[in-house]
Amino acid sequence: SAVFSYDSIRIVWRLDLACRLGEARACGLVERLVTRLAAIHERDGGFFTRYGADGTPRNAERALCFEGAMLPAMQRLRPDIARAW
Repeated sequence: SAVFSYDSIRIVWRLDLACRLGEARACGLVERLVTRLAAIHERDGGFFTRYGADGTPRNAERALCFEGAMLPAMQRLRPDIARAW
């Protein structure tokens, strides 16, 4: 499907874990992903429960659990955002 939902929240957490365990390739991927997600969060004022592959929201329902799953990566890479959350 071209729509991403709850099944995708573990991606950031898993990449950050792999980075912390020494997988260099994961570090680069999670850094790029966190940069993009921080921009989406700023643009939308939070995260929605469904997004299209182009990064646009597909519904109006908010998902605080997304921030929770991303918090470890944000704490490491964007502590300013993590503190605000």
